[in-house]
Amino acid sequence: MLSLFQSQLVTDRQVIPIGNLIDQYSTEYKELLDEYPIVWHLATESDGNMYLIEQITGLKTNHALLIRNDWLQALKLGE
Repeated sequence: MLSLFQSQLVTDRQVIPIGNLIDQYSTEYKELLDEYPIVWHLATESDGNMYLIEQITGLKTNHALLIRNDWLQALKLGE
């Protein structure tokens, strides 16, 4: 998902799609996209083209992951 500014750049044709470049030249990033399809989704604009390279980062110091108990119960996953 691109920001509003990035989407405007796409609309104004100020950036070019990089999907073909990734297909042609990438090895590790293509494997990452296959393993984590959400990365492809995040890097793809509504026109179906990829304009940026996303990365996966883990939690870092002062980051927290919160899971709502009511969501767990709704999914019957327990506490």
